[in-house]
Amino acid sequence: MKNNESGPSKSSGRNIAIVTTFFLVVVLGCLGGGGPTCTGELVIDGKTYNGIDNNEAEAKRNTCSMYCIEGDAEMDAMYRIWLEKLDPKKRENLMKRSLKERKWEAVYENDTIKSYVEKCEKRCLSERDISVKCEG
Repeated sequence: MKNNESGPSKSSGRNIAIVTTFFLVVVLGCLGGGGPTCTGELVIDGKTYNGIDNNEAEAKRNTCSMYCIEGDAEMDAMYRIWLEKLDPKKRENLMKRSLKERKWEAVYENDTIKSYVEKCEKRCLSERDISVKCEG
C-alpha cells in the first residue's frame, strides 16, 4: 500500500469535515433559531431597566435584577459600605471598572448583598408591573 504524501488522507479529510460541520452547527445555533427572545421593561423614576431571556417569566426576573442591582437605593447603600471595607489595592483596581460592573461584582462577592438582591427581586416581581415583549 502506497502512502500518498501529496494530499490529505481519507481519515484526515473526514476529520476536517466533522470539525467543519460542528463549527457550522455551533455558529448557526448562536445566530438564531433558538426560540423567542423576550425583553422585559420596567421604568422607575424615569429610568428604564431591561432584562432579556428566552421566556417571559425569566425576562421579568432579569428586569427586576437589573433594577435591584443598578437602581435600588438600599442596594446602593450596601454597595458603598462594601466598597469602603475593601482592601485599598482591590478597591483601586475595582474603581477602574464602570459603576455597573462594580455593583454586579459586589453581588457576586458579598452574600449579604446577594441575599438582599434576591429579596428585592421577589418584591419587585410582586409589586411592579413589568411589560414583556417576545419576538421570534
